[in-house]
Amino acid sequence: MSGSLYLFPADPWAEPPERTSIVRALQSLALIDAPLDDHRFLAADGVFRHITFAGCSPHLSFTPPSDGSRNFCHVGLLGPYVRPRMITGPNTLKPRCPQCGQRVADWRPLAVQWEEDPERPWTCPGCGAQALLPQLRWRQHVAFGRLLVEIHSVFPGEAVPGERLLSRLGEAGGGVWDYGWSGSSGD
Repeated sequence: MSGSLYLFPADPWAEPPERTSIVRALQSLALIDAPLDDHRFLAADGVFRHITFAGCSPHLSFTPPSDGSRNFCHVGLLGPYVRPRMITGPNTLKPRCPQCGQRVADWRPLAVQWEEDPERPWTCPGCGAQALLPQLRWRQHVAFGRLLVEIHSVFPGEAVPGERLLSRLGEAGGGVWDYGWSGSSGD
């Protein structure tokens, strides 16, 4: 299973921007090319201008494999959804309390509860502080949102979006944008 870089409004409950405005923003930065279907696009060379990759020689395949798999770098739009979604992966790091920094050892049941009731607060056993799940310190290893941009085949921690990309998405709607890494959605 490969990973993905996700871009999303920092406020997971924010009214999601129009998909067409996000597509136009990505096109204006040459991040996307021809559509693969109604929510996926070939990645364009702007990926290397607006995303910084760790390491000396990142290897990204931009060509769809002949076996029909989705194991190549492409861009997808997820949503808009009525309520925020949480995207995690098999290697999601344990979050920390935003007040005292204590690790949340068993966060997966909390994620299930959050899907059922996103307004239900978590209470830190260490300091008693309450926080909603998106407010925990995830260190960019999770994505929350009602509309997300997914850049497939990017491994956690190996790519960071540039400020111009995040600013341009913010101009397109949804307020300030953020990013995180996680497992691929499989769209």
